[in-house]
Amino acid sequence: MSKSILVKQIKSTTQSNPQQKSTLKSIGLRGMNSVIYRKDTRALRGMLHVVQHMITAEQVEASKNPRGDTKKTSRVGYKIG
Repeated sequence: MSKSILVKQIKSTTQSNPQQKSTLKSIGLRGMNSVIYRKDTRALRGMLHVVQHMITAEQVEASKNPRGDTKKTSRVGYKIG
């Protein structure tokens, strides 16, 4: 099984700079409390680092359907693994 990252936006983009807003958009987050699953890649981790103060991230075991049964393995803010 491959690793996935569960990302949730916890802060608004109201007073953030345009780079951070575009990073959240490229990750796939649409607004407060939106949640996404993404494959764990170096590029994604770089984007998470840019907006680390606005998100929480967890590494999960990805099954074929990431919205189905998932096993949470760690949760330390944005730092994973």
